[in-house]
Amino acid sequence: MTVNTQTVSPREQRQKDRFSSKASQTAAKYLRRMEELPGAPETMAPFFQVLRDIYVDGKDASRENGVKTIGTYCVMAPHELIYAASAMPVKLCSGSYTAFSIGDDLAPRDACPLVKAVAGFQQIGVMPLYDNCALMVLPITCDCKKKLAGYLAERCEVCTLQIPVSKEDEDIEQYVRELYQFLGVLEQTTGNRVTYDSLADAMKKTGYAQYELSRFLHLKKSLPYLLRGTHIMAMMNAASYMPADEWGRQLHRVNRELEQRISKNETVTRVAMM
Repeated sequence: MTVNTQTVSPREQRQKDRFSSKASQTAAKYLRRMEELPGAPETMAPFFQVLRDIYVDGKDASRENGVKTIGTYCVMAPHELIYAASAMPVKLCSGSYTAFSIGDDLAPRDACPLVKAVAGFQQIGVMPLYDNCALMVLPITCDCKKKLAGYLAERCEVCTLQIPVSKEDEDIEQYVRELYQFLGVLEQTTGNRVTYDSLADAMKKTGYAQYELSRFLHLKKSLPYLLRGTHIMAMMNAASYMPADEWGRQLHRVNRELEQRISKNETVTRVAMM
């Protein structure tokens, strides 16, 4: 990973301190509101804790010793390959008005707010989640992502993935070549070789999480509602910073609690909205 050796000026340090303090206070306020909001399942505590660790306490993503993190921008980055290389993907497409304000001076004027927020997060350098990634993966889905890749490449190791615009055979073949190239970059970055067994194990991990997610999506459709949308978003966001199998295990506990709510006729609202 490219290390930024530039000396931080007093003005830049003050800006970083203000950003860190404001971001932490804002995150703590919203998390406190979510925790105090009635109807949260008791099994949601681990998800709240993950969000608190990242956004309030400024910690890095929790993982086993020696496991490198791979930052991903967009859901189109194949997490199975990252896990197969014995690394952990973390999703970095998050927003912040403060980060957006900083990125507004860095990104092109016509760039989307997300790109500006990403540029701001990377520039300010106060979140270990961003700074400690061994590699950044950017699926190229728009022109702004191309510009973002160029910006990030000046600060850290970046790998781009050209996403096909159609399902024509030629486009799919090109995308497969992109994946093989990405695989080589992963192996070089992590020092681990991807094998048939490691890929099968990675697919088992992500498949388990997807299975529990499908159960959860089915349960959340119940009328009257079993839980609030705010709590749903908290659980989904926590997935960005947890290993897939761990997130799946915690979601399994939530699903069991929701099933118990159905059996006891416990809901967060008595009004069935149509």
